[in-house]
Amino acid sequence: MIASQQTFAKGFLFLSMAFAFSLPLSRAGINLFGFGLFVLWIVEGGFKEKFQTLIKEKFTLTILLFLLYQAVVLLWVEPQHRAMAVDYSFKYIYFLIPLILYTSLDPKQLKALLYAFLAGMLVTSLESLALYFDLYHHTTKIAHSLSLHMWHTYYSVYLAFSAILVLLLMWYKKAFLLFGGLFLLISAALFLGVARTGELFFVVFIFYFLLKLPIKHKKTILASVSAIFLVAILALYQFNSIFHDRANMAVQDIQQIKHENLCNSLGMRLFTWRVAGEILESDPLLGLGTIDHLEYLQNALSKDKQASVCEIKDQISNFHAQYIETFAQSGLVGVVLLLALFYTLARLPIQDPLYQNIKILFIAILLYDFFLEYPFRVTSMLGLFALFSSILLLQKRSEDAL
Repeated sequence: MIASQQTFAKGFLFLSMAFAFSLPLSRAGINLFGFGLFVLWIVEGGFKEKFQTLIKEKFTLTILLFLLYQAVVLLWVEPQHRAMAVDYSFKYIYFLIPLILYTSLDPKQLKALLYAFLAGMLVTSLESLALYFDLYHHTTKIAHSLSLHMWHTYYSVYLAFSAILVLLLMWYKKAFLLFGGLFLLISAALFLGVARTGELFFVVFIFYFLLKLPIKHKKTILASVSAIFLVAILALYQFNSIFHDRANMAVQDIQQIKHENLCNSLGMRLFTWRVAGEILESDPLLGLGTIDHLEYLQNALSKDKQASVCEIKDQISNFHAQYIETFAQSGLVGVVLLLALFYTLARLPIQDPLYQNIKILFIAILLYDFFLEYPFRVTSMLGLFALFSSILLLQKRSEDAL
């Protein structure tokens, strides 16, 4: 029996570390090791005890309720869309990973998950810099974004999150050389690529933590960092064609919108918000149903005189914001449950200041990204949610055991 428990413990540790390392590098790895964790959890058994553990913790109970409601939403999907709706909803299976690791992984191993993830980020950051400096050649599209393994917007979120995570580790672990070097490497990959989403979050949260942490000569440091950022941004705009083009594109989008031209990236996002307003009037509580909400959006794009002639409309296959995507699909009930996930996670009692700040960082970057994209439809972002919610749950278990 002891040998069996040791075997399971080693299996969960190996698979969870492999899952964490794969997150920035391989969607296939995320699927493979995530599935392996699920199979091992099933083979391990003990579901009565596991279920009792899960319903005692508000965050894990909320995950169960969220998953249950996503299954219920399928009941009012149009029959011809049901098979697609099931496939659409299947990605929520990644929400099982925090439940698996919370009940089956030794809390003492959570640092191994954290460092395995950062090892993956080190590898992908080196790849990005190799692309930028022409040490490695790939397709023009990928080389332009410096993102080999995921869409550039989500990669920028990974980079911004990881850079500030490393900064926190550098501060609390006092390992300035190791984590300082990694911070510079990840930050360089962030600002040299197509990464407006991550860059904005990075700048805001750098100042947030500078204000929050007990740092001597805070005013001087804030002034110095502000000057460095200003010089760096001006230099990037002047000498980095990627940064220059994306900055100009953002300005052009705003100017076009002022002239009521929605045929651009930002304009189409605003159009989807308008469509969401129509759904709010017709089906506020339960939404339109999975897949039905996407068909409604496509019909709205085709019927609108201006949007129907925009070339960019072919790139609008969803609502491009998690909040309104969830609302259109599953109504206000779905949005409340979505926000309840983060509320109960925020309320998770963690005493260690490092992990408490990681919790703040993690929740903030996802809620921020929910305004701009739909991360809970993307494997890499679902995996990020699964991993770091697991790490926070394990830290809570570890502190409870003391």
